[in-house]
Amino acid sequence: MNSFLYDLAAELHRSTRQLESLVVVFPNRRAILYFRKHLGSMLDRPAFSPRLLTIEDFISGYSALKVPDKLDLIHELYITYNQVVSSGTATESFDKFYFWGDMLLRDFDEADKYLVNAEHLF
Repeated sequence: MNSFLYDLAAELHRSTRQLESLVVVFPNRRAILYFRKHLGSMLDRPAFSPRLLTIEDFISGYSALKVPDKLDLIHELYITYNQVVSSGTATESFDKFYFWGDMLLRDFDEADKYLVNAEHLF
């Protein structure tokens, strides 16, 4: 039994003469990697690839808003953390904060993606 991505690549290869005219949207970059691998194994001559996007890249293409760089987000969190926690105590260095700040941002992102009720979470 073939994977969905293999079957999709086979169908597009069979039904489309000009792959470069297609745009295919995937849930994540890993799916793009495997799709590209499957499609490449089916081609017997050089060809241009279809445009392969994640859903996040696809949606952001229609918005003027951009997701800030991870380092910028962690720095903003660090500044806010220091403002909240600095009650006369020594602040934590950015180097020590970075690891768990990154983890905290990922947790916030997951909670946001799944529309978790913040009152229930905290």
